[in-house]
Amino acid sequence: MLLPGAGFDVVPTDCLALHLKKLLPDAVSLQLAFASVGGGLSHGTATTMANKIGEGGAARKNGSIIRQPLGKKGMWVDFAVKKLFVMSIPWGDISTAYFTTGIKDIESYTGISRKLYYILKVQPLFNWLLRTNFVRNGLKKKINSRPAGPSDEQRNKSISLVWGQVSNATGEIVTARLSGPEVYTLTAYSALLIIQKY
Repeated sequence: MLLPGAGFDVVPTDCLALHLKKLLPDAVSLQLAFASVGGGLSHGTATTMANKIGEGGAARKNGSIIRQPLGKKGMWVDFAVKKLFVMSIPWGDISTAYFTTGIKDIESYTGISRKLYYILKVQPLFNWLLRTNFVRNGLKKKINSRPAGPSDEQRNKSISLVWGQVSNATGEIVTARLSGPEVYTLTAYSALLIIQKY
């Protein structure tokens, strides 16, 4: 079995996307947002982000993935547990949710501080520098000097949050939310559950 996506965020967000599509079958646009409260990043996640720094963002419009600035959009999202600020990012959901739902306009968001969001607004001026090996290797060196990921204590106290919203051509809107265990814990559960179902 080839399993390209088995964890957070793609499993809970894809499940939520399908749930929303069933609630509003004629949906034409989908927004998905995710966040973690109290957690941290693993070396793998942080290294992936370092390798992508300076690359910009993306969304799906009219069925095609288009390039756009990282954090082109920002908004407040009520995750029920907590209200958080999120910004648009080029996450896997703009690909996976399209195949799951058939919805042609898809945006993905993640939680971020508003201060960092406004700093990122000037990032396009420095993307050429951020893409250099010097900067990326410097970031990876800093990542490797830190713990491999969140501790057991951090994971036990953390929760993952997902929010989704669909709308149709007449302006009808349906929103759904879910929360779960810490993101890396959820990833382990997801992979095992998928293998059991296979």
